[in-house]
Amino acid sequence: MNNEEIIISCFTHYSIIEFTDIISKKSSLENLDKRLKEWEYLLANGLETKSFFKKVFNRKRTNSHLSHNLHYYKAKFFPRLARCCLNIAYSESKKGHFKVVDNFVGSGTTLVEASLLGMESRGYDIDPLSVQISNQKINFLQSETLDLALQEVLRKFQFEYSSQKENSISDSNYSFEIPSWLKKNTKFTTELESYLRKSIGHHKSQLSLIDLDDDSLTFIQTLLSDAISRKVKLRFLGTGSGRFSLNVIKSEINDLFEKNLELYLKKFRAKKWLFNYLGLPKTNSKAEIKDAKHLSKNSSKFDFLLTSPPYIPAASGRESYAKARALAMTSLDVTKPSEIDSILRESMGSMNNKNGTSFTDLTAKEKEVYEWLYNDQLRKIKASPTAKYFLDIRKSLLAMKNILKDDATAIFVISKQSTFYEMKTKKQLFTIDLAEIFAEEAEKTGFKVEKTLDLKLKKNNRNARPRSIDDYYESIIFLRNRQEG
Repeated sequence: MNNEEIIISCFTHYSIIEFTDIISKKSSLENLDKRLKEWEYLLANGLETKSFFKKVFNRKRTNSHLSHNLHYYKAKFFPRLARCCLNIAYSESKKGHFKVVDNFVGSGTTLVEASLLGMESRGYDIDPLSVQISNQKINFLQSETLDLALQEVLRKFQFEYSSQKENSISDSNYSFEIPSWLKKNTKFTTELESYLRKSIGHHKSQLSLIDLDDDSLTFIQTLLSDAISRKVKLRFLGTGSGRFSLNVIKSEINDLFEKNLELYLKKFRAKKWLFNYLGLPKTNSKAEIKDAKHLSKNSSKFDFLLTSPPYIPAASGRESYAKARALAMTSLDVTKPSEIDSILRESMGSMNNKNGTSFTDLTAKEKEVYEWLYNDQLRKIKASPTAKYFLDIRKSLLAMKNILKDDATAIFVISKQSTFYEMKTKKQLFTIDLAEIFAEEAEKTGFKVEKTLDLKLKKNNRNARPRSIDDYYESIIFLRNRQEG
């Protein structure tokens, strides 16, 4: 055996899923089927000499498999961590049918991983775009014919743009409202506004002319939403005042959209092979627009809850993720500009939660945080929203008890700490022990904290925050829903 030969002794269920996704990305539409047959031969025989598979196995990032990377979304849950928690909870429960819920569903990571494990799941979120993204990730897994729609739309747009540039497309009758606060940014020029109206309007109009079922149309519109979100990115600056930066990349929306169509056509064909090869099940999974603070006692009862709640508003740059997606939401009719502020007011961790709340019920640790923020001139604006966040966490924990079975497990993944620095010297000024505060709130609302694990994370961007060389940890908090009485 020479050095170019690769011996495959064992592949786990999950590694096959991850590597199949890499194969689909690195293959063309024309040679994908051939690559998948080679992959199946390799799995059966354990030996391969082709350099193509060396590149696949040496790939460092493998966390965007299947539909996980469907839409640009900051602060995503980690797929491997979600799967790990689901496996632990299931093995400890010793149950056959196992119903999972994520009360802060975000981009749907928990639902996707639960579905791959054959678990029924539900997700709740107050953000309508989050719910749409989550449901379309599930649609991708469950559909048998989505590739036909993707192929038809890709053919249509490739033909249409083969002889013309996007800036020469004709106007359409489709119009949409752009949030007034977005127009105030100096980079949001009249030229940019004209381009967005023409490009997005044209794409929407063209999609309306293609005969697509509702699920396929919504999936493809979600791919268009991703293209819009990548073309114009908003990043809120963490000052608490609503200031944001706006970055417009050179790539055209049509080019981004077309790449998405081709990528997900390949992913879908690989998915069909994967489901057949591994015998993956189809499960009952769905996301719904619901407020995690107000889940009804009449809701279905779940065996397990896995979630990662919104960041504390005091944390830099975390307070307006929903607002950062406003252009995609409004241009694709997911919501109206007038409704975005309402979503933010009800969202946990929002900087819109500033007044009208009594903080007398805060715990001693929470009061300490509030007082420090309030007495710091630079961060005073974050004091009330942060106090409101703690009280909202308590409400969400109480609501969780309404939907969990007695003795059910809940796992929360939350930042272990949030540390404040003196900007010039980088000296540490104050640290919020978020995991301790959360655990105390859980005990206060009737949960038993069984254990807390601290997971050290590798940083890809060491310029993201002051003292970014410091270690950063997520805490995994295991809770047990104690039986009443």
